[in-house]
Amino acid sequence: MKRVIAPAILIGLFLGATSVPQTFTDDVGYRVHLSSPPQRIISLAPNITEILYQLDLQDKIIAVTQYCDYPPEVKEKPTIGGYINPNLEKIIALKPDLILGFRGNPLPLIHKLQSLGLPIFVLDEGQTISSLLRMIDRLGKVTFKVEKAASLRSQLESILSEIDHKLTSTTNKPRVLLTFQGSQLWSCGEESFLNDLITRAGGINIWHDIHRAWFVAQAEEIILKNPEIIIILAPDINHFNQTKQFLFSLPRFNQIKAIRNQKIFFIDEDLVSRLSPRLIEALPLFLVIFHPELTSCPL
Repeated sequence: MKRVIAPAILIGLFLGATSVPQTFTDDVGYRVHLSSPPQRIISLAPNITEILYQLDLQDKIIAVTQYCDYPPEVKEKPTIGGYINPNLEKIIALKPDLILGFRGNPLPLIHKLQSLGLPIFVLDEGQTISSLLRMIDRLGKVTFKVEKAASLRSQLESILSEIDHKLTSTTNKPRVLLTFQGSQLWSCGEESFLNDLITRAGGINIWHDIHRAWFVAQAEEIILKNPEIIIILAPDINHFNQTKQFLFSLPRFNQIKAIRNQKIFFIDEDLVSRLSPRLIEALPLFLVIFHPELTSCPL
């Protein structure tokens, strides 16, 4: 006779499965054992904090770094210092049952936390938007929020799919210089997730063949590359205008196509400076800049 399992038992099994003790291996090879969903989480990186809020884990976060500033309500959380030199005594005193680190945290710090027997789980620093999606999956598993992570990933993948669909209508790929506000002309190479962001929005990063994440570009090389579009990442419009005027003042920069055609654009650096969901949410802004001809149908 076939055994029938009652619906109530099935529900109990499903709910219980989320509390079964599990061992997770992080991106540096550490293993953390969790007997139940973590209730006291410390985040060591702003992008991780953002994702935790998207996973509805804000009530489980007991401390963050001083650089965690989004969403705005995170500023009310206790801080443990910076992500390079946090206060270890404070971390220990808070008795976390899960510490979430990022490879932007120095490895000696990560090793120290692990040697103290603290439940540290470290996520690797990704170079692409796809690595962000994988990070969301991993955070969903280690926090026992698998379904919420899957839902968030689905929402972000919908934006990516819509962008991809719109780009099928064009073969144009403008050459793009992305730089940060200031006078040092910091830019991004192949190993930066911003390179992938430019590509996914239908542009070509003029430094896509530079095998680095970040570097200071030389003015003469920019002139030779002759970008059609310049994006300045700045904290506000005033800093953007200052950098814009600085570019205008550089010798022979008036030869650059982007400057001749006034194709210089402001993007809030806070939107795209972290490997967080806001990176994908900012993609439509880049699409409008690169391909205004495709934006008659709203995303």
